[in-house]
Amino acid sequence: MVGLMRFGWVAMGCSLVGLATLGCGAGSAFPEGTTGTLKGNVTLDGSPVPAGTTVTFFHTSAVPASGIVGPDGSYTASMAGEPKVLTGDYRVTVSDPPQKMPTNEEMAAGGEMPEPVKAVVPAKYNIAETSGLTVTVTEGENTFNIEMTSK
Repeated sequence: MVGLMRFGWVAMGCSLVGLATLGCGAGSAFPEGTTGTLKGNVTLDGSPVPAGTTVTFFHTSAVPASGIVGPDGSYTASMAGEPKVLTGDYRVTVSDPPQKMPTNEEMAAGGEMPEPVKAVVPAKYNIAETSGLTVTVTEGENTFNIEMTSK
């Protein structure tokens, strides 16, 4: 009986040590490596794109980075919730702002589905393979202005 109790305490101790070890490794989800900042402006035919437009940066070996365009057409890229990105080469896409959908409460109160928003960003910029947009991020501050055309 004493041996069984001792085994129980040892098993519980090992479990706690194992959980603590897992917890210590949880840390930030940001990938390891050298970093830089990335910001710029996004225009279509010389005019700023609508606020809420999303710019996504696809790195060859890390989670994507992204930036949301503000009312003035500017963005700041972030990766894993941090206002920095890994250095290296990125393929870039630009996507229209998401369409606002009514909540369940708004629909229950007699709300209607909004009219579909006309796409502003030409479709070729929505896909990394067809956008033609690439950027190389180096350590320190980086500026990447995206000048799209509708043609």
